[in-house]
Amino acid sequence: MIIDAAVWKAVVGLDMGGVRKFEEFADGYSKKHTYKGMLLDQTRNLRNRLGVYGLIVEDKMLVYLITYILAPRSSNDAQVTDDDLQIIYGLKLGIQMN
Repeated sequence: MIIDAAVWKAVVGLDMGGVRKFEEFADGYSKKHTYKGMLLDQTRNLRNRLGVYGLIVEDKMLVYLITYILAPRSSNDAQVTDDDLQIIYGLKLGIQMN
């Protein structure tokens, strides 16, 4: 079974591709700051493409878990999308709350 946008919406209320709705749910979410916080070297300049190569190991594994198992896609899985960042931010937010 592939978890598509309808499943994410029904289970966790996450509207894939709907950044505005996610930002309302998660105060303080920023694509740039979330990605920068996942980098080994947080002083490096961000390019247009957000890749997995500079990420810390735990976050790199989360990205691969999302792109290969939770929400597989046919595009470049070494590139971190905004949807991936939203899921990771939500997971980390949930862990901090417990």
